[in-house]
Order: sequence, then structure tokens, then C-alpha cells
Amino acid sequence: MAIPGFDLGPSDAKEAGQGATVHEGRLIATVVGRIEETENVVSVLSMNPITRPKKDDIVIGEVVKLNEKNGEIRLIGIEGTPRQDFLPQDLHAQFFITDLCEKYFHNMSDGVKVRDIVRAKVTEDALVIKVEMKSADELGVLWALCPSCGMTLQTQKSQDWNMVCTACKRTSFRAIADDYGNGENLATLNNAGKRWGKEAETLFSKGASGRSTIIAADVREDGRERTFFRFEGDQGGRSSRQKAPRGCRLFVGGLPRSIDTEKLQSIFAPHGDITDAIVITDPAGVSKGFGFITYEKKEQAQAAIKALDQSKLEGRKIGVRDADDSSKGKSSSRPRGSRFYTGNLSFKSTEEDLKTLFSAYGTVSRVDYPKDPSGHAKGFAFVTMEGDVDNDKIIAELHQKEFMGRKIKVDKAQSSTRSRNRGNNDQSSKKSARELRAIREENASPKKRQKR
Repeated sequence: MAIPGFDLGPSDAKEAGQGATVHEGRLIATVVGRIEETENVVSVLSMNPITRPKKDDIVIGEVVKLNEKNGEIRLIGIEGTPRQDFLPQDLHAQFFITDLCEKYFHNMSDGVKVRDIVRAKVTEDALVIKVEMKSADELGVLWALCPSCGMTLQTQKSQDWNMVCTACKRTSFRAIADDYGNGENLATLNNAGKRWGKEAETLFSKGASGRSTIIAADVREDGRERTFFRFEGDQGGRSSRQKAPRGCRLFVGGLPRSIDTEKLQSIFAPHGDITDAIVITDPAGVSKGFGFITYEKKEQAQAAIKALDQSKLEGRKIGVRDADDSSKGKSSSRPRGSRFYTGNLSFKSTEEDLKTLFSAYGTVSRVDYPKDPSGHAKGFAFVTMEGDVDNDKIIAELHQKEFMGRKIKVDKAQSSTRSRNRGNNDQSSKKSARELRAIREENASPKKRQKR
């Protein structure tokens, strides 16, 4: 008899056969079994034969790990063969969310749970073993426990939930096999190919906390509605954030790069109860300069617009407007009149200096002087004059004029492409391109943002 690690002799005299290996010039047993020697080979015949799972084998396993889109089972055995041992590299098999059954799942935990016993078919046996559970009705979950109280789950017929706990009354879904719990023809309860109902989508929209397990002994189930905490960036059902009532969500543009979600929320908090806040970032986590604030009531949102629109934040003017009002775009906050581009400005110049320069030709209603993230002037600005002014005269007298040590450039400001094409009656053209892009990114899922 030999056990793993048993010295079988020098490797220069004989070769290692089945159940043996060579290590530092010695033959070493790798399994428990009977030693068998021939003229040139030493083998160890295992008492428990070791067999690798092969493609198309039907295996039984326990779910031990779940991620958002994939999972892992620990193999227990191969159907139709006596109990056998697996090599360490064959102990686990992987499966993907699309391998459960013919149904759309937002998250892997919507179809199986850790500790479920499943029957699966091997699809790949090279390097990493991969399995699937949707090609036949006999594949799927064979046995499952209630995560809350530990009782065995029973099957039930329902639009969304095919499992119920008879002890704590918790309902859930499993991608079950035909013979779950030694039953018959139960795979039809999976409702393969059918959409989730309203009850399931409502739960999935609550994200990770909606899928969390609440231990039955630790919570008083007295009929009160259960509340769910939402993790930052949490992805729920079909959309990443719940839609707010019209008039309660605000678009905030022109934000300094240093303003994150927490700072943005603290700035808007004095004007009402905030239910959601986010600053949109790129894949590297750097702010894109705009975000969204959602208030509990429309009156609070209007108060925030009145108090903060066109206010200065770290040297930059921010724009605050109703994100859902298609009749109000960026251009609506711009005063009517003639708008001039002024370039090659001294970095020491200020908005007041430009106001003084142009006031000789009429009333200056607004000066937009862009700043970089550090708060320094970019060297150009836009000046808006009220009423009818002589545009040609202003350009002729100020273009190439010496101003604070530099010859400045003055020209009529060009309107945006979207503004020039407003002849079509598309409602979306009433918003600025930046605002429309921001709203698209707000409504997109986090994963889609990463791919952009």
C-alpha cells in the first residue's frame, strides 16, 4: 500500500507509471493504492479511481460562488459512474448567466443561490471545466435551501416565483430541473422564454439590497413595507436609477473638476430633501463637469434653480435647470442681444475689465470668461450686448486693439450647429448638445458608460 508522498525508490532505475511521479530523482506516489511493479515501471493502482470529467458528461455539483454574470460549482460526482475522486484542477466548474435557462436574468443570483445542488452538462473539459444547465429539462437545480431560515424550498406555480418556503413564506426563483426534490415535469415552472412580471422587476430594480438575504430570526415580519438601501452606483433591473417625478430632477452644468457627488449634494442640500445626487465621471473616475440632483418635491427643485443658477462655484458659473423640461435649454438662460467673441486676452484681465472696454458701445448684459480646472482664465471670453448695437463698428474699432499689453481679437460669436438647425420641429433640439449627452449618460447603465 502507498499513500500520497510515499517514496517508491530512485527514478534512475524505473519509470513512474500511473499514480506516481518523479521528484528530485525519486519516484513518489500521488494516490492511495496498491503498488505494482513491472520490469521498468512502478505504478500505484488507486483504490478510488480518478476520472476527469469529459465533454457531454452529466455532473452533480454544489454552487459555491456567484458573481454578477458567472458562477462556480464544486463537483460532487459524475452521473452513471461509481463515486470517484477528482484531481484538484477538476474540483470546480464554471458557468455563465446565459447557461441557466431560456430566461433573461439581471443577476446570477436571480436564478441560483450558493449551496444549491445542481445537475449540469460539461461543455468544455480543457484547462477550465465549463458547464451549462439549459439544453435539457433534466438539467438545473435539484435541491435548494431557504436563505432566510434554512428550510428546504418547495415548488409553486406563479408568474414570477417558482419556489416558496413553507416556514417563513419567502418566495423566490430557481432555474429548476424536471426532477427537483424527486418530483416530475417541474421544469415548466421556469416559464422559459417569458418576461418577468411587475412584482419581480420591482424587486430587481432595488439592486443588491433587494436581492440580499434577511435572516428570519433577525427581523420582525409584522406587515410593514420593507425598505432597501441603495449602494452608490448600484445596478438594479432594467435601469440603473429609478425615474424621478417630472420637475424634481435638475441638470447641473459647468461644475469644477474638484466637485464630486458628495460635495454637490452638500451644496444643494439647504434647498430641500435630496433623494438622489450624482456627478458624471469618465472611466478613469474624473468628473465630466456636470451632474444631476433630484429633490423630493418640485417646489424644492425650483427654489434651488432660483438660488444657484448662474452662481459662481470655485470661480466658475454653474447652470442649474430642470433636466426634464424640453422647452428650456442652455440657450434660454442666455440674454438676448449681440454676442462677441474676444480672444488673445491677457491672463490678468477680468470680467470687469472686459465690461469696461465694451461699455463704451452700449450696455453689457453678460460676460462669459471660461476658466481651466485650476481657476485660471483661458484667454478668451464672450461678451453679450443688450439691444441693437452697431456690430460692425464694435468689431472694426476693437479688433487688433491694444488691451492690457496684447492685441485682442474681436468677432461676432458663432451660434452652435444645433442652434442654427432649429428649423426642424424636433423637441430635443431645444436642449444643448452637452445637456442631451448628459441625460443619455444618466439614463444609461454603468456598464454601458464604461464601454463608451
